[in-house]
Amino acid sequence: MRALFDLNCSTIEKLISEGIKFLKNNPKILVIDEINKIKDQDNLFDNLNTIYRVTQCPIIIITNKRTIIDNMPEDARLTLFFDKVEFPSYNVPEIQDIIEDRLKEIKNIKFPKNAFLKVYAYAGRQGSARVALQIIIKCILANNYTEKYIDMVEKNLEKEDWKTFINGLTQSEKRFLDSLLNISETKQFFRHSDLTLNLKDLSPSRISQLVTSFEDYGILVTEYRNLGRGNGRYRTMRFVSQEIRSQLEGVLYP
Repeated sequence: MRALFDLNCSTIEKLISEGIKFLKNNPKILVIDEINKIKDQDNLFDNLNTIYRVTQCPIIIITNKRTIIDNMPEDARLTLFFDKVEFPSYNVPEIQDIIEDRLKEIKNIKFPKNAFLKVYAYAGRQGSARVALQIIIKCILANNYTEKYIDMVEKNLEKEDWKTFINGLTQSEKRFLDSLLNISETKQFFRHSDLTLNLKDLSPSRISQLVTSFEDYGILVTEYRNLGRGNGRYRTMRFVSQEIRSQLEGVLYP
């Protein structure tokens, strides 16, 4: 908040008060990037809610966490009423253009075409130019452009991405993930009631919210399955793939 208003006040209350005075005299659009990296998000949104109520200044938040609005304090969510704007991931031609633009000033580097194509294909699946740049930089520094080396770099980057993802989860999300992993040791498909038994302190609505969040993360998929005569048709959940489950287990329990 100090950085947002370029103010240095002794208390958050004073800071908010002075920030509101500033915005009343100098209306601005407030833009906060990478908001998912801010740990105390509840207080942040409550403060933004206070600022918006008084000043009506537009607020833009940028994040790669799809469920951040769902986890916002209710009063702030209903007042701020954010409208989601989805930005599609980069495709392979776009990533290629970005990389070629970044590398055009580098002289005396002979990056084999086949290695480039492999990097573009992997980064295209991730939809990330950052991933392509990281792999290419590591190849240049190591002077190693073999497929084996690129595969090794890709695996390490993927593991680091999962670590970053898990570190960014809330405590309730981590407990939910822990329950998912425990239940899936004996059941490929599990039901809402299985989660309720493992997370007795959470309400059914909160568990449903967590299920939706992990669907948005691309970790869970829900579907209806016929469990046989007498059991009926039930909504069940499973991990999107065994590979994703293994990655999560390896990072959560190193």
